[in-house]
Amino acid sequence: MVHRWLPKGAAISQAQHQSPISWSPLANLRARLEANLRALQPRDADLARQLQSHRPDSDYFLQASDENVLIGVKTAQGTDALPQSFPPAKALQITNQIYPRGVYDQSLLIAGEDLGWLCNRVYQLPIDSYQTHRRPLYLVMRDLERFWVILHIQDWQTLLADPRVRLFIGAGALERFRQSLTEDSSCLWPTTSVTAEPDFWPAGRSAVTLLQEAALDLTKFRDRLAQQSRAIFADRTAHGFLDKIRSGQPLKIMGVCTRHSVFVRHSMSDWLEAFERLGHTTHLVIESDDHQILDPTTIAAALVDFKPDLVLMINHYRGEMNLVPQQAPFVMWAQDWCENVACHRAAAAQGPMDYVLGYNPMRMARAFGYPIERFMPSIVAVNDRRFAPRDLSPGELAEFGCDVSFVSNASTSARQLLEREKVRIGSPEFARVLESIYTELEGVYQTGGAVTQLHGIFPMIDRALHGMGMVLSVEQSASLVDFFSHAINSALFRHQTLHWLADLGVDLRIYGRGWERHPTLGRFARGVADNQRQLQLVYQASKINLQISPHGVMHQRVMEGLAAGGFFLLRRCAGDCIGKHYQAVWDWCAANSIGDDTRLRNQAPPAIQAHLAEIARLLQRDPFAKPSVSFTEFLRFQAEHGYLESADLFWSADADAVSFDSAAELAAKVRYFLANPLQRAARVESMRKPVLDRCTYLATTRRLLNFIVADLTQQTQTKAAA
Repeated sequence: MVHRWLPKGAAISQAQHQSPISWSPLANLRARLEANLRALQPRDADLARQLQSHRPDSDYFLQASDENVLIGVKTAQGTDALPQSFPPAKALQITNQIYPRGVYDQSLLIAGEDLGWLCNRVYQLPIDSYQTHRRPLYLVMRDLERFWVILHIQDWQTLLADPRVRLFIGAGALERFRQSLTEDSSCLWPTTSVTAEPDFWPAGRSAVTLLQEAALDLTKFRDRLAQQSRAIFADRTAHGFLDKIRSGQPLKIMGVCTRHSVFVRHSMSDWLEAFERLGHTTHLVIESDDHQILDPTTIAAALVDFKPDLVLMINHYRGEMNLVPQQAPFVMWAQDWCENVACHRAAAAQGPMDYVLGYNPMRMARAFGYPIERFMPSIVAVNDRRFAPRDLSPGELAEFGCDVSFVSNASTSARQLLEREKVRIGSPEFARVLESIYTELEGVYQTGGAVTQLHGIFPMIDRALHGMGMVLSVEQSASLVDFFSHAINSALFRHQTLHWLADLGVDLRIYGRGWERHPTLGRFARGVADNQRQLQLVYQASKINLQISPHGVMHQRVMEGLAAGGFFLLRRCAGDCIGKHYQAVWDWCAANSIGDDTRLRNQAPPAIQAHLAEIARLLQRDPFAKPSVSFTEFLRFQAEHGYLESADLFWSADADAVSFDSAAELAAKVRYFLANPLQRAARVESMRKPVLDRCTYLATTRRLLNFIVADLTQQTQTKAAA
């Protein structure tokens, strides 16, 4: 007979009964099949049932050697081996061709299989270590019996239980695969395919034609969702949103975020919880597993199903997706300095129902044109339920108690960051520019100094470029400034402080990724502290916690640590001392009805002139030199939002006592507070109150809703007057 596995016109191997290696019944491996089916059953009970009850037309036999496994069937002449299309050696060769880097970096479709060698080899490839997204692997087999045979041979318990392995087996496998591409578009489609089974594709079809058909289906599906969404939101108005708020009706809040950033995922969860505590209904749109991505179809479907009153995202704005209708208010929380957010394109995309909250709104308005009237200042908030003081057990104190602790993932040294950038750029000429800037900047730190303002880095960059006779584009210049301010300078600033502390001989513990590899600070590394439980213990058990950043002390880690009852010493930056000067100048302006820069400069008395001079010194620039947003408008904005970004006003009674800006001052304050636990406790109590009053997710969310209501009210009144 001709077995069903054979392609048309092929012949099976002959005289296998003469082989010196004996054949054994495949049924001897029934235990492996059963183990595989137990792994498959929770994922696909129907397929597991079909395989469990399957009875083949022929008895199968197995012949194994060190290099290969053969499958045979009984014939009148003996046991004949079935042909192989992908033996182990060929599977290895094909895998190396598709994945020359040796990592699974593109989604693959395996159309048909031989004995599972290709799928097995590809599945064992590692995922890029820096990725949390695991790309799916698609296995489509029309022959159920061949899959049944494979599960006798391969130990696929892990593979079968893994949801990133997308299985389509048996009758209708091709159509089910095609439907899945539309119905679950959060799985990246295969970018490469291998047909491992002869005669797999029906006449006129291929992987390319199937994906083209699926793409057409997906386009039609998205068009239907867009039409439904437009119909749902067509009658939404600012009046309707305001009426719902004022009447006390709960809003429907939809948060959209990816699971592939742990921090963003937890932040969005905390944010939505705050809305729920205020009585609103929430819905989180997120991937269900790490082999998925957050795709437009999923978001569009959620809009149609949930019909939200307000949409939230972190570090992404409405215009990036073109999905959320303009009638629905949209809020972006700009928590990080991201390229997609810190740009003119993002600012230009902000419409009348788009709101932003984040740090330093005036800088974003001046640099990129964000509408300041819809940009609310805020740091990343605190979950006051998770970070709350409690009595620590003796075991927790023994594990986390220390003199001084520091939490950060910024473990890579400035020199390492520089060398990586040189390799990435690949230009010897530009590498010399980088080295020149680095040498000058490092020299500041070697003499005990520091740079905490961008304007301190600009001259170094200009001198290096001039020395090489180079001129950069605006984009290149911005990238260079960003690299030295947010990467190199941050590393120099933090590591300088930690070396000061290391010289004091105290019990120092550093938590975060990679510190164990630091050449001089590695001995203090204590691994990563889990945000959900361990961070709270670190903050509370440490006698002193440190906040070190050249961008200022107003940071989420300080707020979380204080909320948890931890004591902090803060490395002082220029921006942390400037608030009191802003307040003095604005109070004089308000008292004297000064509303423009010209009158302020011309009429300021000597005392106010002194404050203006100090502001210029701290900023290292003329505060009146940015015409896009006037300085008096900036001062008004700061006052209206309570000087939230100014540490000297936020902790007016404590900031000086717990701040330092030199090795000597750090040493003195560490010794003093280690010896005075009652002083530590008093400072914690005093500094914790404004955090709970102003910086929790609940407080920030309440302030955000009031901010939106005030703006929409102003908009509707302006329209009515017009």
